[in-house]
Amino acid sequence: MDAIFTNLGDAPIPLGSTKSGGFLDPINPDEPYTVTGAGYTVVTAGDNPSFREELAEAFKNILAVFERIITFWREHEGKDFRGDPVDVVVRLRIHNRGPNDLRVILGNNTNDTVLVAGNTADFSAPDYIEVRELGV
Repeated sequence: MDAIFTNLGDAPIPLGSTKSGGFLDPINPDEPYTVTGAGYTVVTAGDNPSFREELAEAFKNILAVFERIITFWREHEGKDFRGDPVDVVVRLRIHNRGPNDLRVILGNNTNDTVLVAGNTADFSAPDYIEVRELGV
């Protein structure tokens, strides 16, 4: 995958992958984050329950860090200016710089779209967005 992810929300969101050695980093609002490497075929932004299970198996030593990032994100993104709870929405801009199309899964695995190689698009979904490179 060769893609640039930009957080369009107001608070940092977690972005990670268990592929190719794995990574987990917060993406700050309006800051681009580049993911490059043939081994990164699946990337998740937000709180995808299946990604959390993969992390628990593959990266037991960083699970506590992931939990703190999710908690921080939910505490800050999940409240309005009065501190009242609101629905958590992941808002992300993805620029697909690679040769393959990307399947963008929005939240609950029932909504998805394809981001064609070379294109950029904005996405939003409840809880998480998962990106899978097609054709690998």
